[in-house]
Amino acid sequence: MTARTRPDTKLRVAHFAAAARRFVPVLLILVGVSGCEKNLFQAPIHGGTADVPPAPVSDSVLTLVAQIPYETLVQAAQSKIPQSVPVQGDGQIGCVGIPHINPGHVGHHTECRWIGVRVCAEVPDITAPSLGTTNQCADFHWHADIARDGPLVVAQAGNGVHVEQPLFVSGQAGVGGDLAKLLSLSGKNFEARLVPGVDLQFDMNDKWCPVLSGTPTGRWVSSASVEVVGKNCLGFDFGNLGHPQVCAGPINLGLADVLNGQINDHRAKIQDAIAKALPCDALRSKVEAQWHAIAIKIDRPDNTPVYLNIVPTAASFSGLVGEAQSMKMTVRVAAKTSLAAEPVATQSLSLPPLGKTSADRSQADITVQAAAPYGLLLDELSKNLKGHDFQQQTPAGAVDVKVEDIDLYPSAGSVVVGLKVQAKLPGEFLNTTGWVYLSGVPRVEKTGTAISINKLHFATVLDNAFWKAAQSLFETQILADLEAHSKVDLNKQINDASDEILKAVHNTNVPGLKISADTPSIELLDITVGPENLIASARLKMNFDMALSADLVGQ
Repeated sequence: MTARTRPDTKLRVAHFAAAARRFVPVLLILVGVSGCEKNLFQAPIHGGTADVPPAPVSDSVLTLVAQIPYETLVQAAQSKIPQSVPVQGDGQIGCVGIPHINPGHVGHHTECRWIGVRVCAEVPDITAPSLGTTNQCADFHWHADIARDGPLVVAQAGNGVHVEQPLFVSGQAGVGGDLAKLLSLSGKNFEARLVPGVDLQFDMNDKWCPVLSGTPTGRWVSSASVEVVGKNCLGFDFGNLGHPQVCAGPINLGLADVLNGQINDHRAKIQDAIAKALPCDALRSKVEAQWHAIAIKIDRPDNTPVYLNIVPTAASFSGLVGEAQSMKMTVRVAAKTSLAAEPVATQSLSLPPLGKTSADRSQADITVQAAAPYGLLLDELSKNLKGHDFQQQTPAGAVDVKVEDIDLYPSAGSVVVGLKVQAKLPGEFLNTTGWVYLSGVPRVEKTGTAISINKLHFATVLDNAFWKAAQSLFETQILADLEAHSKVDLNKQINDASDEILKAVHNTNVPGLKISADTPSIELLDITVGPENLIASARLKMNFDMALSADLVGQ
């Protein structure tokens, strides 16, 4: 049976179709309108601070504490000390009265008297033989070689160092002259050992020249006295006149005083050898050769390298301080430092006057600048807020806001955060879509390894109706989430940079210099809003040790 349509039903269908034809275009328009972005807030102007400050004007400080092992100094100075030095001298021992016979003689002399007249006569003179003495003298002469008797010894002496060179003296001393012939004396061999030394203090003047002051020391290990004349007696037979005996000796020739003069000259040679191990011209020329800007290349994975540029400006010196196994010297260098994409020119610079300083370890205390791309902060915000829904019940009804996109850019010293939102508001049939803008000031967190946007506040409102409905949700949940996630922890990047800097230092090759460093610490100090990046000022501290080898000291 065929179904029949009632007339009133046909009429209602016809009215619905006509209404639908009129409503569909309106619906399509409304749907299209709901998808358009509205200017909910006034977007702040784009552009960071054009005049980004250059590398910090305050000097960074490099404190270099170098250890010079005593063994290194011995190697450098040993070749400057002669293997042996010939010496000689002479003098007089003394004189001895040697008996001899004065022979008698017969003579005469004239004697005159007055006996009224002058009367003269020859009177005989008779002298009997007698014994007398004649001085017979002896002189001495000697020659010897002063030779090294072992290696140079260098050790701590208070704040300075003690340097001594054991010596062996061997030679011959002899007696000459009439007495030696009379006694038939011959030369005597002798040898002695002594240890002359000097307590030294090292410093450098403002012209970078070593200044040495020394206090002599010394001791005789064995006697420097030689018996050149033993106990000798000689008898004379003068018959009826007697039988006298003459004895000489023992006579010791004390060479200590004589040798001490020679040793003092040798000691001066030791001190001179130490000085020549660090000669002014050579040392100054070495420092001048190294006194130039340094560019340390820091490789970054998956990125172009950067350069830690160091330009020295001033220097000070502690002097050479004696320690148990080595001498220590501290040089503190002030320098201007920066991180840059290009290495600094490394031509030599004029040496500044050398000042005074002291320290225990080498340390780099460097202030540098580095760029932190805005993309880091944008990625952090996008990861935590993009696609996130925020809901809140209000007296007027439920407010639902979804974050669809995020933008971040610099604006006149501030950082702007733009949120593209789609909001469903009470009493609104269609969703509201548009951009909400906030701005804040970047700051360094107390940890010293993170940056964040501080004092976030909303820009100028354009859509008051939207803001009236959604203000509470934005000022509570959304702002709280923004503040929670507008922080970028750069700890990993800082640790990576520390590793790269440490690797660069260990790979630095300076002939004659061994460098070992601790892991550097890096702390963020300040943030400036730049046109392309956040410009971070950072402080790098790194302790390290340096040891000088004979290749550097002995030239």
